[in-house]
Parts: sequence; C-alpha cells; structure tokens
Amino acid sequence: MKKLYYLFFVSLFTILVNAQSCYTEMQAGRAFTIALKADNTLWAFGSDQYGQLGNGPAPYSVNAIQIGTDSDWTKIAVADYSVLAIKTNGTLWAWGRNESGQLGIGNIIDVSVPTQVGTASNWQQVSIGRWGAMGIKTDGSLWAWGRNELGMLGDGTTTDQLSPVQIGSENNWSKVAMGYYHTLAIKTNGTLWNWGSNVFNQINGSTDEVVSIPTQVGTETNWTEIAAGNIHSVALKNDGTIWSWGSNQIGYLGNGSYENNFTPTQINLSGSFQKIAVGLGHTIALKSDGSIWAWGLNNSGQIGNSVINVSPNVSVLTPIQIGTDTNWTKIAVGSHSTFASKGDSNWAWGGNSVGMLGNGQTSGNTPSPSLVINCNTLPNEDFFTSTDYLTVYPNPANDFINLESNYTPIQKIELFDTQGRLVLSQIVRETLLQYQLNISELSSGSYLLKATTNIGIESVKIIKK
Repeated sequence: MKKLYYLFFVSLFTILVNAQSCYTEMQAGRAFTIALKADNTLWAFGSDQYGQLGNGPAPYSVNAIQIGTDSDWTKIAVADYSVLAIKTNGTLWAWGRNESGQLGIGNIIDVSVPTQVGTASNWQQVSIGRWGAMGIKTDGSLWAWGRNELGMLGDGTTTDQLSPVQIGSENNWSKVAMGYYHTLAIKTNGTLWNWGSNVFNQINGSTDEVVSIPTQVGTETNWTEIAAGNIHSVALKNDGTIWSWGSNQIGYLGNGSYENNFTPTQINLSGSFQKIAVGLGHTIALKSDGSIWAWGLNNSGQIGNSVINVSPNVSVLTPIQIGTDTNWTKIAVGSHSTFASKGDSNWAWGGNSVGMLGNGQTSGNTPSPSLVINCNTLPNEDFFTSTDYLTVYPNPANDFINLESNYTPIQKIELFDTQGRLVLSQIVRETLLQYQLNISELSSGSYLLKATTNIGIESVKIIKK
C-alpha cells in the first residue's frame, strides 16, 4: 500500500509541476468577476444587476458561467458594472451598464450580452472607468468614449461621446488607465500624461479644476506602469520604484499619513516592483521577488492582512506585505476585492457579498487570501490519491472516503462540485489523524475535497462512482 501511495504522489507531483491555474486573468467590478481561461473562453460570476455577466438578464450567479461559446477572447477590462473585452481578431466587445455611453456602442442602453464596439479590428488595449472608457489601437492611436463633463476623455471638450473618438493625432501611445474622474497614459517614449478632473489634485502639471487634453507629468521618460483610482494615481518607473499623487483622504497614497501629494511622490518601499493595481480605495503592488504588498481602504478585508478595518480607522496607511509567499505572478482588483495568482492556483480576498470571489462562500467578507475554486470543471483524466500531508482512499469510491493526515489533525472537510458549489461540509471536533467521510448521498461524478489542518488546506480531487 505504501508503494501505491508513493506512485500516486509521484504522479501528483508531475501533474502539479505542469499544471496551470484555472484562470489566466481575473478582473472584478463592484460585485461580479470576469475570468479568462487558457483556452480563451470567458467566464463570469456574481451580481448581474446590469447584465454584466454577459449571459442575458439574470439576478446573479455564484457559480462560474461561460459567456457565450466563443473561445477567442484575449483581454478583458472591468469597471463597476461594465465590461470590455478584446478578441484575438482585434475586435472590441462590451456589455453591462451603459448609462453614460461607457460601452461605446452608440447609445446609453444597458446590454446583457457581448455587443461589438464599431467595426475596427485593431484594438490593442482598453481601460474602463466608472463613467467612460479609453482604448489604444495597434497603430498607437488613442481613443475615448463615455461621460466627459470633467474632461476625462481628453478630446478638448466636456461633451459626452457615445462611440470611440480619436484623441489628438499622435500614434505613440502605449498604455492607458482610466479612473473614476481622470485618466493616465504612457507614450512609447516613457513619458507620463494625465487629464480629467483635478478637484483633488490628481492631475499633476495643472491648477485647473478640469483638464480636457492630455497634460504631461514632469519631463521624465522612465515611466512603465500606471493605475488610476477614484481620486488618486499610482505609477511605476523602470527602476521599480512606486510613485503616488492626488487625494489621500483615506490613505490612498501609502505615505503613512492622510496628507495629499500634488506631484508624484515616491512611496517608501525597498526593492523593485513590477505590477500595480488600484481598486476604489486600495492599492496592490507585486514585487519582483514575487511578494505582494498592499495599502489603503480595508473596510471589506481587501488588503488581505486577515483584518477588516472599521470606522474611524478604515485604512492601512503604510504598505504591508500580504503573507510571506514569494511566488505570486499576477494581481488584479475589484472595487473592494483583490485577486492574485501563483503557480497553479488563483486566490481572492475582500468583499464577497454575492460570491464574486469564487471561493465557495456566497456572502460576507474574506480578509485573507482564499483559494478560488469556482473553475466550473475539474480535469477528468486524472485523480489524486495523496498530497504532501494527506492520503485519500479508495478513490474512486462508492460510499465512504478515508482520509489520513500524515502530520497534524484534520479540523474541517469540505466537498465542492465541478461548478465550485459547496455540497458537503463537516467540522471534525475530535483530534484525529484519520477520518471516514460518508459520500453515499452524493451523485456520481468528480468533486474537489478540501481538508483543513492547523498548517494549511490540502485539496484533492475525488471521484464518486
């Protein structure tokens, strides 16, 4: 039997080395999530108040549902209740809330299925904010649409645009990020530009309350990454340093205080950073060593430090590391949530009112990283009988599954179906290294078993005959 366990462990190790995370990209709005798989299919879960799940009118879905049947999606951008997505052929599609024309489809009518934006097939990157959206085409031209009363489209007017309009005539734009009331962009020469509302000093280089054309931030040519928040901005330079400016009324800027910065000011963080993402009031940064750091609003646990901050101290003013792991590879945010990937797994934390984190919970907040299990399908060709700490047998099984923990007592056992729904949960109230789980009432098929011990969670796929 020990030899059999060893063979299963070697097989499991080989599978894990070559495994990929369920989703290659996850983006979230206020109460929903859009996720892209490696096969270029698109999935959604959470609230569907404005059709943002992309599958026609529905109240919500806590289970991942595929958006249509297409398998040629390549990039996604998500705002509060709206979605933009680019296909491999370069076409742009939109769905969800459209009260300000932020979908760019020529009207202000919400749509609940992907609807093509114009006929262009050379879209390269898009960013969508609360009221409008920006895009860059493969020729380097910059385009904008949506609400514009505060000049955030950058076309020199304050007139709303229901379809994409080109901003200026230059074709050297490389990245764009749209916030709630202002926009950031980087050119191919590394210069940084901003425009829109300047009420909270988020537009560096101007004292006007409304800046309706792109305005350069300083004269430096070493900017590489940008993120536009509600009323603040964050950016990276090519030396890996992080800079922030704008309003700091709830600790947006990570400078250890509530003082505003009128110009880009370096955040006191050692080491080199490679990615940043900004939610409604919090910021996540990925360091080159694979660690994650966060600061800002934490009223829903979106910082991920196992704490939910409540009034009056709702924010984390100085960047803190999330956990101790140094193998994170991707980060993303929703308005009050955070997503990250490492190895072969996706993780989420923060607000989870209608299950938009995909972690098997359907309400409340999750203040520390939790495994995203809402992947809709489990692999059918393999099953795992053991992990480093846990042995499960027989597998496949008819009525009972035996669990053996090699090191530490089992505390909790959960089973999830192939759509990520929790179908069985048991608390182990005795100190046991062995446990027998009754699965006789379950339907035949594949399930994900999660066993919690005081040193972590082990996940094993099981098959019910």
